[in-house]
Amino acid sequence: MTGCGFGPNPEASNTSIDNPRPHIPDPNTGRPVSFEGVEFRYRDNSPTIGPAGTVHCPMQSYAKFLRLHIDGIHQNTSGASLPWYNLTTSDFQFPHTRWNSAADSEIGSRYTPGGFWTRGTMILEHNGSNSLTAGHVYILIGDSAEYSTFGFTLTNVGGDRSLLAVQDGVNRMLRGNSDLFKQ
Repeated sequence: MTGCGFGPNPEASNTSIDNPRPHIPDPNTGRPVSFEGVEFRYRDNSPTIGPAGTVHCPMQSYAKFLRLHIDGIHQNTSGASLPWYNLTTSDFQFPHTRWNSAADSEIGSRYTPGGFWTRGTMILEHNGSNSLTAGHVYILIGDSAEYSTFGFTLTNVGGDRSLLAVQDGVNRMLRGNSDLFKQ
C-alpha cells in the first residue's frame, strides 16, 4: 500500500482519477462545486477526530487493504501479502468471528466486532465522509477465497446525498443488479 496517510489526499491534478479533487454540494442545487480557494489543510476532517477520521488512501491501495482481509482470513499467503504487513491469520480472526449474542437466535443474523454475519456469509461494511468525499466499502467473506470478494463505491462529492448514493451503489452490487453487471 502506497500513498496512504493522514490529512487531505494529495491531489495529482484537476483531472486525477486515482485521487480526484474533492467537491462540496451547492446548497441550492446539490451540484458539485469545486472549492479552489479553500486552504489545503481545511480539505479534510479536523485532526481532533483522528487518527481514523483523517486517513486517506488512493483507490488502488485501498483495494489491496480490502483484499488483505480475504487473504488473511483464508490463510492465503500467495504473493506474500501477509508477511509484508507482519500480520498472521489469527490477527484477522477477531473482526471476522461472530459474537454469541441475542442475535444468534435470529436466522441469518450474526454480529461480529467487524461487521454483520448473514446466512453463513459475512459482510463487513464501512462508510464515511469527510464532508468533501464519500465512500462505502464491503468485504464479503465466503467459505473460501474463491467465494469471497470486495467492492466499493466512492465519490469526490461530500454530503448526505452522496453517502446515500454510494451506499445504494454497494447495495446494488451485493444484489447483483448494478448496471455494471449488465451486458
